[in-house]
Amino acid sequence: FGWGIPVDPTTISSGNWVRVITDPNEQDARQIDIAEVDEQVVTTIKKYDSNQEILITNDSQFTCSKSTRISKGGYAIFAQDLIPGEKAEITTLLTPSPWPSVLVNVEVDVNPKIQAPTLQVKANSLNGALVIQGSTSADVVYLYRQDGSRERIKVERGKFSYLFNLLEGEKEIQALALNSQTGGLKTNTVSITAYPVQPAISSFKDTAGNWAEQHINNLGQKGIISGCGDNTFHPDRSISRSELVSMITRAKKWAWTGENPPHYFADNGDIPWWSLKAVLTAGEHGLIKGYPDGTFRPLTSITRSELAVIIYVLIKSDKAVPTGYSLPYADTGTIPLWAGTAFSYLYKEGLLEMWGGDNLQPWRPVTRAEAAAIIDQIDE
Repeated sequence: FGWGIPVDPTTISSGNWVRVITDPNEQDARQIDIAEVDEQVVTTIKKYDSNQEILITNDSQFTCSKSTRISKGGYAIFAQDLIPGEKAEITTLLTPSPWPSVLVNVEVDVNPKIQAPTLQVKANSLNGALVIQGSTSADVVYLYRQDGSRERIKVERGKFSYLFNLLEGEKEIQALALNSQTGGLKTNTVSITAYPVQPAISSFKDTAGNWAEQHINNLGQKGIISGCGDNTFHPDRSISRSELVSMITRAKKWAWTGENPPHYFADNGDIPWWSLKAVLTAGEHGLIKGYPDGTFRPLTSITRSELAVIIYVLIKSDKAVPTGYSLPYADTGTIPLWAGTAFSYLYKEGLLEMWGGDNLQPWRPVTRAEAAAIIDQIDE
């Protein structure tokens, strides 16, 4: 159609602006309306009012809508990343009277003299989740997916780490790093690396004779742990916060649905990609909240006090928990207030027997063997 009048399809030529009305599945075009350009000018961006969704230039102002395509260097961005002083080509289309013209395109020039930011990106898939991690000197990163959608993600301390549902057949993503102060940009196309499903392991070559050997083997047979990649488990090494949360999430068979926006930590970029889904899933279930400064500190070793609280919260979510048991240790005065109830209950349940002796040592790092032992016991 042209101005509401049926026209021959050959009337459409390259460069025409059109409105396409599709079927509900967006597979077939049911109607194509040819539009007429009202104005196409090069101007300077002065300001974008996000509250009113109005783009103000040196000589005019325009209302942005869902039909407005905003791009920079050919990459679609959001209006909030338009920078005052940038040159842009503005295109508006005529509409039937008395309606005003419609802003359909804002193409921002890329100044070749502006230094491009650095950008490094990795994309991994695991159990239906897409994990995007990387570093950049920019403050904003856009991700462009194979279905045509785009995601705008924040950069914290030069790093970014986000979790998405993997699209069917998705093999690669395109990333754009944008410096919202200078306008510099950098792009990178990255193939998605699929993490292979790990087979169940019935035993590890470095756990024979270890006091927790049976507990470790039990978790290996259930697929809760897979070791360190060379059929070793390193039972005496301290366990990190990421490792522990990953073990618990698998033991509980918790699933991340992706239906609600996940809670990201301030140091999300430091969380190993293989544990990001588990950490965010544990957060959804209320198991972890992080530190007062908003960090998770994924590589920090878990202390006995922290483990006690996490296991206590885990058990409490399943059943009512009585409290008020006294502890027979000589160093109970060193137990932090926030861990006292947890230690009392775990002692009552016999879950502290692996820490023999007169002292509990509440600030001592937990070993991988100790973590495996307590998770295996509560998973029985």
